[in-house]
Order: sequence, then structure tokens, then C-alpha cells
Amino acid sequence: MYQATLPQTLIDYSTLPDNRTTLERGLELALASATYSIECPYPDLLNGEAVPAHLLPYLAREKMVQVWDEYDSTPVKRSVVDQSWAVKRLAGKPLAFKRALNALNFDCLVTPWHQQNPVGQPYTIQVIGWAKNQAAIDGHNVNKLLLTLDEIKPLRDRIDFSLVFGVEHSVTFAVVASPAISVDAKTIDCQLPPLTALTPSLSVGVSMSQPIQMAPLCSSATVTQPIRFEAPHCRLSITPPLIFGGPIISS
Repeated sequence: MYQATLPQTLIDYSTLPDNRTTLERGLELALASATYSIECPYPDLLNGEAVPAHLLPYLAREKMVQVWDEYDSTPVKRSVVDQSWAVKRLAGKPLAFKRALNALNFDCLVTPWHQQNPVGQPYTIQVIGWAKNQAAIDGHNVNKLLLTLDEIKPLRDRIDFSLVFGVEHSVTFAVVASPAISVDAKTIDCQLPPLTALTPSLSVGVSMSQPIQMAPLCSSATVTQPIRFEAPHCRLSITPPLIFGGPIISS
């Protein structure tokens, strides 16, 4: 099995002395085969979004993540690791609280004491948090959030933390552009030619809407001779005099 993964040089040559035993040579090949069977984790080893999931705890330790929960989902773990350096760099600022809680799938509203109405106690930061997607909050998550906030707050400040139930709703607006249409009404006098026979027909057409110009035409005519035509299930007879008219739409 090891011959499929080991370089040929490790199979042909050994780092052991010439008086090695067969057992020692076998152990050398077995350990080398096990080492070469491990997939190389580079270049994603230090990327929290791409590193294999089983290596996330080690990457969290390398980035000095102080609050780590093995029961968190893999996306939350990746987010915590990925935001670790940014949270440490912004520690003590409102943006640090928001990034830290967003990594744990929470939203928050941070208000320093001098921005509260009325003004709060000096060196007090009010943090109101709620779970995303209207998720339930248990005691385990509360303790985790308190530990996280305590790690990034200024040493002199005190956190006034409140949890609320958040409801999210989105509204979508759609706009449709209508093709330009110009309407010009015209009245034209016309005269029909003599009619001796008519052939009835019916057609249905479907087309895409395009910019058109509509010009309603008001026409009228007088029938002075009898008109008659027949169809399989239809018979029509017109006896003069008959005057008819109506609008004609041309495009």
C-alpha cells in the first residue's frame, strides 16, 4: 500500500544504518507511508473559512480565541476564528462588540453611557443583543455571550447586557419600466369598394411588447348592395341600406 504514496527514493533508500533489521525497515516504511498519506493542509491551514473542520480547535488556539465552545455549529466556529484578530484589534470599541456577537450568530445595539438618554452611569456600556433568525436563547449561550463581552470590554468599563427576542421582516419593492407609447387621434374619411362575398376567419396572435405608436382611425361606410356569405356553422346576410363605423387601431 505504501508504494502508491511514497516517493521511489524512500522505497529504494533508507536513513537507517546498514545493520538495520527487517523489523526496523518495515517500521520506517510504515511510518513514512502514514506521513505521506496525510493531505497537505496548506495554504488553507490558517484560513478559518477554508481550513478542515477538525483543525478548527487548533487554529482557534493559535489565534488565542479565549471563548471556545465545542458544541457550536461549524459555521459559527469558522466565524469566531475568522473574526478573532479583528475583534482583538478593535477591543473596547462598539464595532468590536458587534463583530464578536455577529460571529456567534447574534445582533446587538451598543450604546456608551454618554450617548444614552438620559445619560447613564459613567463608564457603563449598554449592550442589547438578540439572536438572528428568531432563534431561542438558552442559559449556555448567555454565559458564553457574557464571557465574550468581558474579554473585549475596556478594563474600567462595566457592561449592562440585555437579551431581547428579535423579529426580522423584509419588504421588497419592484419597479417595471413601461415602453414609450405615443397616441395621436386622427379622423379620416374613406369609401369601401363594392362587396360581393366575404370569407370569415379567426386568428390569435401573441407577441412581445414593443414601443408602438397608436393612431385611432374613425371610419364609416354605407352598404348599398346585398351581402351574403356562409360558413359550416354560420350564415350572414346583410341587406342595404346599412351604415356602420368604428375605430381602427393601427400600429
